[in-house]
Amino acid sequence: MRFHALLLSLTLLAAPAVAAGSDVAPGTAAAPTVEPAGRRLGELVLARGQLAFAPCRGVVAAAHGVAAGGEAAALVARLNGGADGSVFLDADIGRDADGRWRIERIRRAYRDGPRCLEDLGGFVWRASAGDDSWTLSSSRRYVSVRRAGQPALFFRYRPFAPAGDGQWTFAARTGDTSINVVLRGKRCFDESARRLTDWSVRFTLGGTEYTGCAWSGEPG
Repeated sequence: MRFHALLLSLTLLAAPAVAAGSDVAPGTAAAPTVEPAGRRLGELVLARGQLAFAPCRGVVAAAHGVAAGGEAAALVARLNGGADGSVFLDADIGRDADGRWRIERIRRAYRDGPRCLEDLGGFVWRASAGDDSWTLSSSRRYVSVRRAGQPALFFRYRPFAPAGDGQWTFAARTGDTSINVVLRGKRCFDESARRLTDWSVRFTLGGTEYTGCAWSGEPG
């Protein structure tokens, strides 16, 4: 399993070696690999006080340690009930001069779910209740709301408008039903879903108010 392979990678990180056929002479440091921060998805694992990150689009063997990962380590432990384990991570991550991952902004993390198999394309925002009793999703064509046991509702998309204080709003009507959405750039931790996002949402639909965690779907 990927988690166990990541545990093995943590052991390998502690014992660097020169690969067979390498042009780097023993005792000579390879040129540092520095990468600017960009949005990356992958698995973050905490084991025996060490952190490693493996991108979804990479191979497990390419997992590297995480620099200054105190906040990330605390997050992994929290999502795993205080124990070692792994989580899916959606974050802005770069690489420092020592080849270690550098987490600059955590956008989203969760313990249970499809992880690297989930489809993140085609939407601008997405939000949901911890128990998945409702989901709100915005593409560049429609804002849709799905609630358990009820037909889906679709509202024509228009860009969310800045409202100050880190908030963005959207309002529309379809037939006799109106929706008012407020997104706020504030961390949202859903204890029941074992999930953290960097946005919260509040919206009213037909006079009923809903609150939950939200996240952006497109890089940026």
